[in-house]
Amino acid sequence: MTDSKLTLFICFPRTNYHSSAQLLLKMAMLHVFIFLLLGCGVAQSSKLVRVSPLQFSGEDTQEEDEEDCSVAKPRKSSTSIPLMHVQAKCSPFRNEKSTWLYTVLESINGDEQRYRAITRAATSFTTQEDAVLPLAIKNGDYIINLGFGTPQQSFYTLVDTGSDITWIPCATCTDCAGDVFDASKSSTYKYLSCSSETCQALGSTPTCGNYKCSIKQTYGDGSEVTQLLSTESLAVASQSMPAFVFGCATDRTGLITSTPGLVGFGRESISFVSQTANLLQKTFSYCIPSSTATGCLSLGKSTLSSSGLQFTSLLTNSAKPSFYYVALNGVSVGEDRVAVAAMEQSSGKGTIIDSGTTITRLAEPAYGSVRDSFVRQLSNLSRAAPYSIFDACFNFPSRDVDVPEITLHFDKDVDVPLPPTNYLISTNVQGSVVCLALAPPPKSLSDSGVSILGSFQQRDFQVVYDIPASRLGIAPQSCKGC
Repeated sequence: MTDSKLTLFICFPRTNYHSSAQLLLKMAMLHVFIFLLLGCGVAQSSKLVRVSPLQFSGEDTQEEDEEDCSVAKPRKSSTSIPLMHVQAKCSPFRNEKSTWLYTVLESINGDEQRYRAITRAATSFTTQEDAVLPLAIKNGDYIINLGFGTPQQSFYTLVDTGSDITWIPCATCTDCAGDVFDASKSSTYKYLSCSSETCQALGSTPTCGNYKCSIKQTYGDGSEVTQLLSTESLAVASQSMPAFVFGCATDRTGLITSTPGLVGFGRESISFVSQTANLLQKTFSYCIPSSTATGCLSLGKSTLSSSGLQFTSLLTNSAKPSFYYVALNGVSVGEDRVAVAAMEQSSGKGTIIDSGTTITRLAEPAYGSVRDSFVRQLSNLSRAAPYSIFDACFNFPSRDVDVPEITLHFDKDVDVPLPPTNYLISTNVQGSVVCLALAPPPKSLSDSGVSILGSFQQRDFQVVYDIPASRLGIAPQSCKGC
């Protein structure tokens, strides 16, 4: 919405004020002028955006249905990899009977468990044994295709900035459906022994059977993955990395049994980012589409040349150094600006940017202030009943509506206005009930002090992680293809 400018001229008659009546007339005219001027100022600075109910319809569009899936195929001559939602149009895991809206709403169900797991890891982590890793299996996750072994065996894996160890299901797995990696067919596969430096670095977590380094990971939903720590040749787009350390899953329990695999984009030494540092310089970016389209994951310094990037601080928290923290200083709702608590280095509090969380959670009291301001500015709409984790829902009319713009304020004077489709979500296919797509922490963790910037709010932005320079780049972009 473009602000309109109004020039106001008020002419006062030239006269001599010899009576109190004339003086009162002059003062009244002056008050009218001031009132109109202030009114124009409010309208001029008001940050409203106009939205149509059609923007929130839950029906899949013809454009989405007709997407050319050749753009989602693995590439051999690039450092960019197609990135897509597990329920995207071109995903091999898509449920054909499910609409995109239903998929998004379903993905929210795992957010609370993931928030609990991340909060515990960030604020209560003391030893490797105490670490409960973030939830990995959710309908809201995004996948890429990687090649393992010589010759290559192709696998889709979840991209998770909240995890470190990469793992795929192996042929010896007792409860692994779908594609599995057959180590016996690869000439470059090796398992790691318990005496290996990598295994020893994991502390007391590994167990040894036949001198092989075996580890068990427990995720936030109670799922477990038992895996042999191994090395293998890894192919990422046109890049090949020998002796890449990963987990060859031998047993899975819980919801994670339906997970194709996982690539950890965290910051620990065993993560994909750290292991490929010499080749890719600990720099990567992703562009998450706002629909069932295919987005893009880019690797290496070339991603820093993306147009329109603004760079803010990328921070490390001593309580959980694997997570990516950003300095989110405030959130504006229209003209109202709400402060967000700064990160506390010793306690793990702060704002984490995460690819595996769907909806942004704002720590209190920031969330309550944002919600109250949003509700107050939409007082012309009738309230609807809360839905799932959303407590600010409205009955949307069939006409266009002006809503307050929401802007994220980061360190280094980086202001990011969000598209309305990144902070409003419909709860039905008609788009007649729309909610503010932000949420507070679960009630039992209301004082956690941890905010998480989720993938729903990151859609249609190029998000660049420049770890050596400790900065995060953000630029609006249509995220369709590489």
